[in-house]
Amino acid sequence: MTDYDYERVTSLAALARRAPSVTLGTVVGWTDGRSRVEKNGSGYVDTSLFAVLEIKVLKSYRALDGRGGDRVYVEVPRGGEVRVDGKLPEGTKPVLATIDELNSAVPRGTRVIVVGRAAPTATELEKQTPGSTVHNVAAGHPQGTGLLRAHVQGLIFEDEQGNFVSGLADEEKEWGWVPSGKSAAGGGFSHLTDQLDALGR
Repeated sequence: MTDYDYERVTSLAALARRAPSVTLGTVVGWTDGRSRVEKNGSGYVDTSLFAVLEIKVLKSYRALDGRGGDRVYVEVPRGGEVRVDGKLPEGTKPVLATIDELNSAVPRGTRVIVVGRAAPTATELEKQTPGSTVHNVAAGHPQGTGLLRAHVQGLIFEDEQGNFVSGLADEEKEWGWVPSGKSAAGGGFSHLTDQLDALGR
């Protein structure tokens, strides 16, 4: 593993080639999603919260069901808290992004690329962390629609200058995905969409 705690993929094209879902769209908004609560029976409670990002599809390069649609829903971790005997441990505080903060940071209309796969089911999440329970299983997406989980490098937003910003990892400028000549305003995100368009030719 690298210093980023995940194996970095050297280009968006390489990431997209191996992913079952690849979408270009615009942000519709953020809502509350599922939560996972882990208890050890001795007063320790670890709560992880998720948000759901609704995206209007501009172009579906690959869809889970093979057909696509006009909306996709992406589950994104938004933090959580640990309590012992009902109290926060001394010197700690919850690390949590609110839905209002997410909607402010990444507003409606922002262009976004999502590269990922189906989000784990509630049963799969509970198996990953023994002693945990998943709540609000259907939160954030309409009944019958699938829920996506983006790759660590696979949730990419366009900023106001036209560059790309990762929604999950903080080292996007070091990935080497955009040539130096393309890193000026208006170049970074468009360079990535050009790569996706080339894959479909």
